Formats: sequence, C-alpha cells, structure tokens
Amino acid sequence: MPEALNFQWHFTNRCNLRCRHCYQDFFRDVPSWTDPVLVGKRLLASLAKHGLKATFALTGGEPLLVRDTLFAILELLETHPSAEEISIITNATLFNQGLLDMLSRFRKLVSFKISLEGADPKSNDFIRGRGNLEKVVESLKMICRQKRFDVYVMYTLHRGNFLEWQSLLPLLFELGVKGLILERFVPEGKGKLMRELVLDRSMWKTLIQALIAFCRLEEVEPLQLLPYKAFMVSMAERSLLGALCELGRSFCIMPDAALFPCRRLPLVLGYLDRDDFMDILSGSTLLSNLKDKSKMSGQCGSCAFKSCVGCRALAYALSGDAFAEDVQCFLSES
Repeated sequence: MPEALNFQWHFTNRCNLRCRHCYQDFFRDVPSWTDPVLVGKRLLASLAKHGLKATFALTGGEPLLVRDTLFAILELLETHPSAEEISIITNATLFNQGLLDMLSRFRKLVSFKISLEGADPKSNDFIRGRGNLEKVVESLKMICRQKRFDVYVMYTLHRGNFLEWQSLLPLLFELGVKGLILERFVPEGKGKLMRELVLDRSMWKTLIQALIAFCRLEEVEPLQLLPYKAFMVSMAERSLLGALCELGRSFCIMPDAALFPCRRLPLVLGYLDRDDFMDILSGSTLLSNLKDKSKMSGQCGSCAFKSCVGCRALAYALSGDAFAEDVQCFLSES
C-alpha cells in the first residue's frame, strides 16, 4: 500500500448543468444516504490508524450547489492530519467574489479544476449548454486575478474536439491558468448517448503526436507515451506531464458512500459508511484482478508494458467487460 492515496470525492449528485458527455444520469441526492461528513470521518480514521495520508478532489455533481456540505467537508479535511492537499472540481458557473474569499481561508485547498470542452461557444456549448463558455471564462478571470489558487482547465477528448485544444491555449495563458488537463471521453451515464464520439486508436495516436510536437519533445516516440491515460500541458513551461492509471492508489467516493476504483469505472468495491476502507482494500479480489494482465483479453493480456493495463474504464464502458482490450491502444500498429 503506498504512503499517499488520492480520493475523488463526489459528495453530491446535484448539478445545474446536463453536459452531453456526463458520466452521471441521476441528478438527485437521496435522504437515506449517510451524511458525507460521517463518511469522511470514518475514512480518515481508517487512514490515520494505518499511518496513511491522502489528497482529496471534492466534486459532484456540482459541489458549489451544496455549500453547507462543501464547507463542512473542507473544515473536516482542514483539521485532520491524514488529509493533505485539497482541490475542487467544478463547472465554475456559480462563483462570486464572496464565495471565493470564503474558500480562500482553507489552507489545504490549493487548486480548482474547471471544465471546458472547446475554444469557442460552438464546440464548448454543444457539450455544456448555451452560454457556458462565457460564464466559465468570467469565473476563470476572477479566480486567476486573485492569485491564491492554482487553476487547471479539464478538457474531455472526443472526435469533435480532440485537436482543438491547441486553439484554447492562448486564452488560458492570458488568463493565468496553470495547466490544461486532457482526458479521454468514456461513455458512461448520459455519455452513452454520444458513444460514437469515442476516439479510435488512430485518433489517440494523432493526439499524442500533436502533444509531442507542441511540447517540442523531439526525442520522444508516441509509443513511449502509450501507457499514459491522461496528460497535462503546462502553460508556463510548455511542458507535458503524463498520468498513469492509478488503480489501487486513487479511488472514487460516491454520494451513497460507494467506493469505486475510478469514477469512470462504476464497479463497487465496498461502502464506506459500513465497511472499513482498509478492510475493503485487503479483501478486494476485483481490485487485484483489475491490475492483473493475465486476467485481460486481447493485446492487453500479453502487453509488454509493465506500467500499463490499458484503460479498464473504457473497456468496461464499451463492452461491459472490465477485462476487455483497450480499443485505443495502438501498440499493434506501431
């Protein structure tokens, strides 16, 4: 077990948007669900008992819709020694200066991750709704002007926008955004209705080639970046950071206290309102199997990349089998 863990904590389903690619299809909270603060206390107690530290990304739904719960969770994490850095993932349509000032008092809250899907209203608002780009840009200006938080823009790659990200960079640089995070579209929830926009392997390779060219990585071949499932382009340095799949190190907490291996892989490992976190991990055959190449079919089962098991979430979303081949892998074509 690593010393530090990461949790993406979806403490509410409520959202003021209905983005086309959303991995949710249910937008209500249920009164019978356990209070997220109690879930957090149980988790933190388990982490502390085993000497573990964790970072937390707080999100929903839209976390700014349920501010009382958000601030209660921030207070809990701020004062607990097992919680390290905190970020908030938000659609950024509900910001105002008063709220930003209130959030600024939490020392451990260091960054916001804010979603955009294109460089102009036509591409962004197609996914996120009319007028979204204008609202988000105004929020980005407000947050970046304060210079208290690191700000990242999250960009979900699909067939309609997978090369448009470069057109967004001048605006982000001007605003003072620290980095652009590029993630693949996985068709879960509402996103199942635009399943046909999932990138194929040639498009994923083209994206990687474009990243190599933009970041001037002349000595890097696309195959070397194949194990990475997401990327971040740094605005200031024009550098590239790749994210490997972190199965067993990163987890997702859902509003009903379910623990997933990943938000885009909706397979329940256990429930944190009734099960101890470490007991879930030690007893999870599913989690160990998801990291075992011998359990996988296609080229994922025989892949020589030790650090790569493909994207289990994408395999599950497209085939219903979490152990199927990653259809975006271009290893066999290289």
